[in-house]
Formats: sequence, C-alpha cells, structure tokens
Amino acid sequence: MKKILFVNSLYTPDIAGGAEIILQKQVEGLHRLGHDVVVLASTEHGELSLDYVNGIKVYRARLRNLFWPYRRNSASILKKMLWHLKDRHNKSMAKFIAHVIVKEKPDVVMVHNLSGWSISAWKAIKKFNIPIVQVLHDYYLLTPTVVMYNSNKSKDSRKLSEKIFRYGFSKKSTQIDYVIGVSQFILDTFTNHGYFKDVPNSVVYNCLNICADENIECRKKGNVRLTIGFIGTLSEIKGVELLIQTFKKLPINARLLIAGKGSSHYESYLKKIAKDDSRIYFLGYVESRAFYSDIDLLIVPSLWQEPFGLVAVESCAHGIPVIASNCGGLTEIIRNNVNGTIIDISENSLLSAISFYANNDDKLNLQKKKSRESVLNFLDQNVMIQAYSDIVEKL
Repeated sequence: MKKILFVNSLYTPDIAGGAEIILQKQVEGLHRLGHDVVVLASTEHGELSLDYVNGIKVYRARLRNLFWPYRRNSASILKKMLWHLKDRHNKSMAKFIAHVIVKEKPDVVMVHNLSGWSISAWKAIKKFNIPIVQVLHDYYLLTPTVVMYNSNKSKDSRKLSEKIFRYGFSKKSTQIDYVIGVSQFILDTFTNHGYFKDVPNSVVYNCLNICADENIECRKKGNVRLTIGFIGTLSEIKGVELLIQTFKKLPINARLLIAGKGSSHYESYLKKIAKDDSRIYFLGYVESRAFYSDIDLLIVPSLWQEPFGLVAVESCAHGIPVIASNCGGLTEIIRNNVNGTIIDISENSLLSAISFYANNDDKLNLQKKKSRESVLNFLDQNVMIQAYSDIVEKL
C-alpha cells in the first residue's frame, strides 16, 4: 500500500461540483483499502491549516490570488483576466505543496482540479522526484474558462486568448507519470490537442452507489401526459433556456420541473421567459431521489462538452430515461432505444424527442425498465476505487 497525497482546488465541505463529491469517495475508499491518504486543497482564509474530515487528514492553503473565485462576486473583466494570468504559474502556491510533501513524505501525488494551484504544482512535486497522477475532470488545462463547446475533439476551436493563457502547457504535461480521464472523450480531447505525449493513460469512470427505486412506471398526474425534468446548475452552458423555449412549443398537457439554482440574474431571466407557461415549475434545490420519483423523463440539453455527465447516470440509476445532447461524455452513458435518446442539440430535435416519448408510453416504460441495468458499471464505487488503487500500486 502507498501513501497518497491528493491535490485539488477544493475539498468537502467546500464543494464546487461533482469533482469534489467523487474525490471524497475516492479518498475515503482508498483509505479503507489500506492506503495512507492526505488531502491538500485551497481555501479562502488563513495560511495553511490542518483538520480532519471523516478521519482523513486535510490541509487547506489560502489561495494567493486577487480574489476567491468560488463566491459570487462582481470582479471586473480586467481583474478576472489578471486572476487567470497569475493562475498560469502561481508560484506562491507551490510553497504549500512543498511544505506538505516535506511533512507527509507521500509515495505518489494524485492531482485533480488545478484551478488556483496552477501547473506550478507539477514542478513543485517533481522537485521531490515523486510520481504524479493527473486526473482530468474538466478542461482547465486547455482553457481558463474550463468550458469547451466544439464537438470536434481533434480540432482546436479555442480563442486566441485561451491559447495564449495556456501556451506551453502541453509541453509541460509530459512530466506527468500517468493520466486518467473520467471519460474517453475528455482523455481523447487532451491527447488530440498534444497533451500528455507518451504518458501512460486510462479511463476510470466516475461511479456513485445509488439504490434502486421500485415500481418504475409512468408517473401520471391527473391528466398530465408527461412530466419531464431538468436538475443541475441553471447556467447558459447547461441549455436550460433552450429547454424552456422548446417545452413552450409542446402542444400537450405536460409538466416541466426545473431543479437547481444559478446566478440570481440568470434565474430571473429564465423565470421571465417561462412565466407565460403555467406548466413550468422552478423547484430550487431539491433532494434528488424525490425529484426523480416525480418525473418520467430527464433532459440534459448541454451546450458544452460535458466531461462525463454524472447526472445522466443518476437519472438512469433511478429508472428514468434521458434525452441528452450529443456532447462530450454523455454519449458514453446514454444509448439510443436503451436508456434514452442522444440528439443533435436544437429546438426541433429536442421537441421531436420529447414528443416521441409523450406519444409512446410503451417505449418509455420499456426504457425505464432497462435504464438502471444499462448503467450498472457506473454504480459500483468499489470498481472505481480499485482501479485507482491498481494504478497507484504500479507507479
């Protein structure tokens, strides 16, 4: 067994997205297997502190940059640009990594999201001749926005400014000893952009243990023909506006349940364009199991290249088929006529797919019965944890 230092932007209870949830599962799972695990994450205040989360030693280092990016703020465009400029090589964060390495003496360092740490983390680790495993959860190493829109993973569609901010990163990525993609799509995207040349790699899918729901069937509410849902962050890249505009054209008695929160400005905008349709409900934050028990069909209309798309796994695990856009890792989860439908994202394609399910209860119910079985390989955390353990052991 090895001693593993995990480096990530955040660690629970600080959570920005699914990466932090998965990371905690991995850390605690590897600890149960017998590995000695330590976490290093950034925080807003203090200098370098130590606490324990579920028995795991967690160091938190104050982010040395212009502002804390995980709190809604009104930073100017110039200030944001300067933040990202410093985040190209934030040498002031490297000293925290060196300090923890000297103190903990890990056998391997597993790096997850680097925002805030920058690739200076790689250099700091390599000074100690310790193997580095880089886990790809997002597109941070390709663009400071961490968002990729182009569907052609072999074509560089980045803006000139994005390329400038990431100049030289691909060359420096060769110092990594092993790279893991949370989907084949994200791994291919990086290798096709010249990253991690000759570095051993593999795909390890994110997994969550989700209990099965019983008696999955069409959940009719009175004379409502179909209840469809969206759950997640309410933002432009998630395609929520497209979903609302499409649903408004659906000429049947249906319901659209929208769960999740976003910026106050964008939420207000979405509610404004939906206000003339009484079939649309904004639920805010809800417990996911209760949400899935109230819908027939989930829509994931992402406009960006989802690195994986854990929400699609979660939906299928609850027996709910998914209509998903042909974006990123979603196509590795959803299979046509098995657990949902993959569409080219447009109002016409989305309207056609929703209408199909509204008019074919038998097809919908058949896919509900198949949905959970179709994602069983994403529902065993032990498989994911063992895969990480095997990789660490061979370094």
